[in-house]
Amino acid sequence: MLVAPADTLEVASAVLAELPAEWPAPVLIHGASDAAGVLRRLTRRPVDLAENGTVLQAGRVYLSPPHTVLEVGPDRCCAVMQPEVPSARPLDRLLLSLAESFGPRALAVILAGPGRDGAAGACALRGAGGTVLVQDPASATPAALPRAVMETGAAGLVLPPGDLGRTVTDLLAGRRVTGAATARAEPRAEGILERMGDAHCVLDRDFHIVSVNAATERLLGVPRTALLGRSHWDAFPASVDAPIGLALRRAVEEGTEQHLTHHYTGEGYDLHLEVDAYPAGEGGVSLFWRDVTARVRAEAALRTSEEKYRALFTEMDEAYAVVEVLADEKGRWTDFRFLDANPAFLRHTGMPYPVGRTATELLGTPNPRWAELYGQVAQTGNPLRVEESELTLGRTFDLNIFRLGGEGSRQVAVLFTDITGRKRREANQALLIEISKDLSQLSREEELLHTVGAKLTAHLGLTCYHYVDVDEDRAEVTVRHFWHALDVPSVLGTYPIDRFVSPGELSSLRAGETSVIHDAENDLPGDTAALVALRAGAAAQKIGAYIAVPYSQDGRWKAYFAVADSRARRWTGPEVELVQEIASRLFPRIERARAEAALAESEGRLRTLMEHLPGAAVFVVDHDLRYVLAQGEALAAVGLTPEDLVGRTVAQTMGPELAPGYEALYRQALAGEGFDYEHTAHGRTFITRGVPLRNAAGRISAALAVSYDITERKRAEAALQASETRFRAVANLVPDLLWESLPDGFTTWYNQRWLEYTGQTFEQATGWGWTDAVHPEDREGSSQQYRQGVRANQPLRQEHRIRRHDGEYRWFVVNTFPVRDERGEVVRVYGAATDIHHLRALNADLEARVAERTRRLADLNAELGNVITRTAHNLEAPARRLGHLLDPGRPVDPEALDGLSPYDPAALHDEVTRLRGVAQDLRQLARLEGQDVTKDLLPLGELFEEVRAEVSATPRGAQVYWLINPLPIVRGDRALLRQALEVLMTFTLSESRGARYVTVSSQDVEGEVQVTVEDNGLGLTGEEAATLFDLAVRTDQAVPVLPGSGLVQVRRILARHGGWAWAEAQRMSGKVVLAFPRDEAVNELEALFRQDKPGW
Repeated sequence: MLVAPADTLEVASAVLAELPAEWPAPVLIHGASDAAGVLRRLTRRPVDLAENGTVLQAGRVYLSPPHTVLEVGPDRCCAVMQPEVPSARPLDRLLLSLAESFGPRALAVILAGPGRDGAAGACALRGAGGTVLVQDPASATPAALPRAVMETGAAGLVLPPGDLGRTVTDLLAGRRVTGAATARAEPRAEGILERMGDAHCVLDRDFHIVSVNAATERLLGVPRTALLGRSHWDAFPASVDAPIGLALRRAVEEGTEQHLTHHYTGEGYDLHLEVDAYPAGEGGVSLFWRDVTARVRAEAALRTSEEKYRALFTEMDEAYAVVEVLADEKGRWTDFRFLDANPAFLRHTGMPYPVGRTATELLGTPNPRWAELYGQVAQTGNPLRVEESELTLGRTFDLNIFRLGGEGSRQVAVLFTDITGRKRREANQALLIEISKDLSQLSREEELLHTVGAKLTAHLGLTCYHYVDVDEDRAEVTVRHFWHALDVPSVLGTYPIDRFVSPGELSSLRAGETSVIHDAENDLPGDTAALVALRAGAAAQKIGAYIAVPYSQDGRWKAYFAVADSRARRWTGPEVELVQEIASRLFPRIERARAEAALAESEGRLRTLMEHLPGAAVFVVDHDLRYVLAQGEALAAVGLTPEDLVGRTVAQTMGPELAPGYEALYRQALAGEGFDYEHTAHGRTFITRGVPLRNAAGRISAALAVSYDITERKRAEAALQASETRFRAVANLVPDLLWESLPDGFTTWYNQRWLEYTGQTFEQATGWGWTDAVHPEDREGSSQQYRQGVRANQPLRQEHRIRRHDGEYRWFVVNTFPVRDERGEVVRVYGAATDIHHLRALNADLEARVAERTRRLADLNAELGNVITRTAHNLEAPARRLGHLLDPGRPVDPEALDGLSPYDPAALHDEVTRLRGVAQDLRQLARLEGQDVTKDLLPLGELFEEVRAEVSATPRGAQVYWLINPLPIVRGDRALLRQALEVLMTFTLSESRGARYVTVSSQDVEGEVQVTVEDNGLGLTGEEAATLFDLAVRTDQAVPVLPGSGLVQVRRILARHGGWAWAEAQRMSGKVVLAFPRDEAVNELEALFRQDKPGW
């Protein structure tokens, strides 16, 4: 049995009071978790809070826990869950679980309550066969829930509060509900049917409409007179085969209740309906239906809204929580329980999931202000925004607090963010402002370090600071300032850097990076003697953790400032940033303090120097143009003493002629602008330089002027100017390009020849402009050699190209000579560039000729060696054979002659022919090498045509078909090349090779013109191709025997033309290649001819 809701305990108590002592079922009360004590006083039955896993027992009363979803399983076991969204319907879900688990064995009593939570669940329970009793809305306050249940048609009986308990007893005892309660319920039910918002009608067993209520007329827009007596299928033809029609027939035929949700679109209707059909008397059916179109649409909108809310709730950056404020017995707000929290809550607080737990359970001893603030908002309903800290969490929050629900609600919502970082930054900023003020007011180094260090260590709760100067050249550090809150030995003094700083820290500090040590004992690993000593030193100084910030100046590490704690400490990012910021402000202020101290010391030395300054005088004039200082030997040169000037004005001492000029200069310096003034007095020349003098505040307090006797310097300058004039006059007469530059290459002077040659103006060439005139390919190398020469203090000679005014680059030899001062350092470099372009051209041509002759000589030597070797070989064979034939000492013994060749005149003739061939080759080569070669323009096509015509006139040549493709023009000796082709034809057209087709073609290959002569005659082996153009014929191959083997002439003629000849090994054809050097001028001429003769 379920009694819900029980927000008003009077009715719930009355229901419980009517129940018999021996109650056979458990009672579950929803919505009265805070009234356990009251219920225990009103009933003798045990009252418990249902928890997760509780098994409901008969005869006991259970209260559902607040702000949770309770469901009951078939085994009566309770499942308590946190709601997924604040809008979850806990009563609907409880009733649904009872409907699923117990069906007709469940009984629910719906009492007064707000909203519609429970209406859907009651409908489900009624549909599952359970019993639903509803408090009469006339006696219910609020009456929204009872009306909603009645509208769904789920109410089995609607009764006044006094009848509910007795009716429950009767129903559970199995007695029919009759008597006064039934008498009162039936007429009331008829009136309720007419007044209820749900449409209702009764159909007989033939589905004729017997009765309808007023809501049916409103819902359908049809008067009841038009419906009564009509068949339901006639009135609503679209329902015949629709789910509603099937449900009606099942209710009549099977006598079972039917419940469905149906989208009805017939007869012009577009309605979402909830339909309940109950079997009625005499086989009819009682039909209830509700137009839930608006609700369906609203629920869809609600789902969308809830999805958006859940997305916002889950993804929002701000923390959000709903809490229930708790009070003690005296009404004081002492604690609060978390009812809901989003994921950001966990991030901002660092707490575990809090829902269902109190602040005391989570934090132990929370800040009491939290409960007071929440209680204040719950009590007054006024929202509140505050900043509050929680020491247990070590955080500060910015909170927006507002009440949920109406007056009397103890629920408040809190929207907040963690502002701990911001508060720390604000505190750090306040400290920085205070320290900046101190840095601007204090001047001594000691008081600066003491003030800043004391405030920083107090702010962070530290125990030590020190300031260390670094001398990397000496590898030393000097501790200048040191303070420790504990009693430790002082470390002031100078130490080797590697014994004071660990290797890892040393590299970081040198790189300008802050060193952060959280635990000196464990963050300085290693067992070297130095590291062991460092850890021991830190322990002796009671340094457990520290931050060291380096200071560098002009790229050099100069100092570092460090703060430390006596214990190991996990430094936070803001803490490190604060120390870095303060150190960055402290370092330059310390440097300034040291500079100011050095300035004071320097001023003392300066005064001593001025008193003894040789050949000069120093003057200081105030704003009244009165001398406050006059000192130096130069005063005597003009007949003055310091006493003549000090205390008197410029006008009083200089006289009316000179005073206006001097006064104007001093006023210029007093206005902040220095001056240089050269003048002559008493036959000597002086230069006076004036500057403003500023006090510590930076304001101009006086003008300082120093006068130097420059008489001798002026004489030297005049002599130098005369010398330079003579030098420039001579320099402009020479044909070379001359200049003067600084050691780094910055040029200050050129002679006129440079400007005329390059076309540059003096302004364009001055400085680094000369590099624009140097060829881009020569700039880097020339500059590098120039720098090397200057570094070595040696004269330099190099060659590079310089652009002429018309854009042409010409080669120059450049000579530079460094000029040194009395210390031997180069102060000027003089240079001269001489045009050697024509010499380089001549040298290049000469080198080319020498290279060509060297190559030819090498070829000739190689060929000569080949001639000697081949000649010896070719002479040896026929000589050996002839010797056998002609040897008078040949044995007479017939058996001795068996191993010798018989006399063969043909063989003898061949050997003689070979000997003649060798001799002929040697004579031809001799004549060829002695013959001059003329290189005229020679069209190869014409030459081949002449040779073809000549050989075609012979019987053998007439049998050959020629294909001569277009051939190029080359430079060559016509007679020699024709001779070479005629010799080549003796091989190509020899009878033994049997060639019938000859093809001549050409191609350009890597700077050469290659002419290919290819035929279909007998091919060559690799060895035959390699030796075809050697001296003398071969004796053991299939190539033809030629008189004199003149093919060697072909190669020599091609070689004398700068080319070559070779054969290629092919099995089925012969191929000879003649290579000529490519001549670009000839190619251009040939292209011209081809334009004139398109057929070429």
